[in-house]
Parts: sequence; C-alpha cells; structure tokens
Amino acid sequence: MKLKKNPFRKTPFMAATLILLFLGVTPSVSAAFLYQDMQEQEISFNQYQGRVIDSETNNPLVFATLSIENTNISTVSNTEGYFSLKVPKDMSEGQVSVSFLGYETRTIPLTQLKENKNEIALVVSFTELSEVSLAVPKDAKALVKETLLRRGDNYFDDPTLMTAFYRETIKKRRKNVSLSEAVVNIYKSPYNSDRRDALQLYK
Repeated sequence: MKLKKNPFRKTPFMAATLILLFLGVTPSVSAAFLYQDMQEQEISFNQYQGRVIDSETNNPLVFATLSIENTNISTVSNTEGYFSLKVPKDMSEGQVSVSFLGYETRTIPLTQLKENKNEIALVVSFTELSEVSLAVPKDAKALVKETLLRRGDNYFDDPTLMTAFYRETIKKRRKNVSLSEAVVNIYKSPYNSDRRDALQLYK
C-alpha cells in the first residue's frame, strides 16, 4: 500500500510563500478601500477650521458649540478652542450659530467662513438678577412645617418628561483622549408618587 505524499511537506517554501502572500495582500486591499472611502468623504464635504476665543482676553473657549441652523450639523471646540466643521458641498448657504455658556450667541453666514484660520470671538453676556431678600428664621420647627405645607408649589404634581444632553471626557496630560456624548430622556415622577425616576438613552 502506497501512501500519498504531502506536496507541502516536500515544498515548504511554497506553503510559506502562499501564507505570506495572503497576509500581505489582504491588508493592502482593505487599506486601499479605506483610503478610497476617505477620499470620497473629502470630495463630498467642505471643511472649515478655526478657533473660538474670548473677545477681550483672547483665551480659548473650550467646548463651544458650532451648529448650522435648521440642520443636524454641529461640532464643538477642543481644549485649545480649535474646531473643525464639515459641511456637505451641496449646502452653499446657511447660518452658523456659535454659542458658549456665559457668552452672547453669535451667528455667522456660512459664506463668510474660510477653509482654515477662522477666528471667532464671543462677547461675555451679563444678566442682571433681581434683588433677593433673605431672612433668618428664628424657629426651625416652624420653618420645616411651612416648607412641607408649600411642597405642592415647589414640586410637580404630574409626571414630567425631560430631555437632557450628556457629555463625558477623559483627559490625559491636559488633552482629551476620549469624548462621549448622548441625548437622554428623563421621566420625573411626581412628588406624591412612590415610583422611581426613569432614564432612557435616546441617541
């Protein structure tokens, strides 16, 4: 009885060549498709880069929001105030809204933005608060009773549905290495109910 010879045993060089050929070609093909996809994205989008700063101190405004009105296109500035906004090429007109907490919102026509080196300065917003009078209670027990009597004025009697924005950043050596954002729906139970509040991830 004759045993069949294994061709790969006789020619190990052939087997090694096939393995190396497979390992070498496959990543190149994947990289080619990835590069082609990136090129297509660059062709279909216009990119605007720049920086958001304080109008008086020129300090960078971290996590300032830039969005195109009446669209879902938006971005935020990084820890150094720099931003990169990608807009489809078929969108030639539009208003870019730049906002930051404690500053006046600024609206800029999209046609006025350059491809890079855009510098957007925001002005501090001052809000005058009404006068508040504080009185120190003399009887703590009476204060607690009055608070309980007014709980209907300070809390909701009906369930409430709220939408909130969540953002979490991870920093390493003063630079962001991770940024997570989400939109959540919050079901707030009324004060006179024993049901717990509920949270739902929307996006």
